Amino acid sequence: PRILLLAYAGLFGLQAATTLLRALEWSDPLRFAYVEATRHPDSPRANYELGLMLSVVSQGPTDPRHGLALATLRAAARLSEQNVLPLTALVFIASRHEKSVDPALWRELEQAVAKPALAAAEENALFSLVDCVARKVCAVEDPAPLMRVMETALRRHPRRAGLYAIAARLRLEAQGDVGGAERLLQRAVAIAPGDAQLWISLARVQALAGELDRARLSLARSSEFDRLGRFARERRALLEAWSRS
Repeated sequence: PRILLLAYAGLFGLQAATTLLRALEWSDPLRFAYVEATRHPDSPRANYELGLMLSVVSQGPTDPRHGLALATLRAAARLSEQNVLPLTALVFIASRHEKSVDPALWRELEQAVAKPALAAAEENALFSLVDCVARKVCAVEDPAPLMRVMETALRRHPRRAGLYAIAARLRLEAQGDVGGAERLLQRAVAIAPGDAQLWISLARVQALAGELDRARLSLARSSEFDRLGRFARERRALLEAWSRS
């Protein structure tokens, strides 16, 4: 009985220590990312997460963590065909800290979006990059390379409604092309007519083009598909703004 008791006590102590160490890892996102990348050096996701965390805590190019972030994200891009995530992260970093984005990096990203399958997370990464450029947080002097990336993505994945919406945002904010943005959003709602948010995006662009009657019809279509009323407040705000203009 004493030996059994000591064995159980030792097992309990080992489990408690392991749990404590794991909790310490989880309590610090950077430490956790570092441990995971160390345990799984060939994992694209572990390297991507570590590179992302290093870029967040880095204070800029003079910080040693900046160079480590770039190297880790490069490793993540090499380790997987699903490399849109690390490549967009590299563009983010370059646009925030460098004078310009390396043309070779744009070409790599264009090749990455041309692959047969594009994961939802990769589409979200493209949205985040376009949003960063549109809000002028990312200093991309010439939007043409990013436009080529989106054009390639649309040619390779012509049935992805979300990509058309992302390209429309870029066309509108970076080039001021209201008509081009409207055409892209019309294609998006044709592919996904049940997406209430896409109809709202189309309505906004139509209003910018001075097509208020068509904009109101698009809002009505949004309401038709928004059965839970998630976008009701947004529609009301738009209608009120249009009535005052």
